[in-house]
Amino acid sequence: MSKFATLAAPLCVAASAGIGTPALAPSSRRLATKRQKVRSRRRQLVAIAKPSGPRKSWRRRSLEFTAMESLARQALQAALEIADVEPGGSAFSQSDDHDALWVDARQIVHEKSPSVLEVRLTKAAMRAQRAGVMADPRLSHARKASEWVTVTLGGLDDLSFIHQVIALAAAIHRPVAGAVLRGPPVGADLARRRRFD
Repeated sequence: MSKFATLAAPLCVAASAGIGTPALAPSSRRLATKRQKVRSRRRQLVAIAKPSGPRKSWRRRSLEFTAMESLARQALQAALEIADVEPGGSAFSQSDDHDALWVDARQIVHEKSPSVLEVRLTKAAMRAQRAGVMADPRLSHARKASEWVTVTLGGLDDLSFIHQVIALAAAIHRPVAGAVLRGPPVGADLARRRRFD
């Protein structure tokens, strides 16, 4: 056996036995274990927070919810295309927003909630439309003595129906031909109407 082999043999035995190799200190082992637990906990939290079902369908549901919030405003905006209809403040709220529509200084529709509108008809119109718009399940008339009917919007497909009802209200309250069309009340005039309506 050569001199080199004689010297190398003890070193190989020591290395195989783990003698002379650096070992992790107890504090280092605790730190590594703690890091593993943190990573595992993060993976669990991500799994819990992730929405169930395909991501595409989750986004679609969010978009539908956003559209539902603005249905009443979309209906009011579209109704401005009807002749003689003007935007204004509502006599049934203290908001400064133009959340109502007027014809000849008479409020004909206002927003009650993001998906509910109230429209002013007349008793004669309600009787005439008993088999028409009044028979639609989206329209309700809870207060028999009132001229106001409630229209509930369940989706974008209902915008054409509410447009039809608002057009009917505008035709009812439109002044006779040749009469001067009065605008929506503002300022003190609107405040007075809010006090009594």
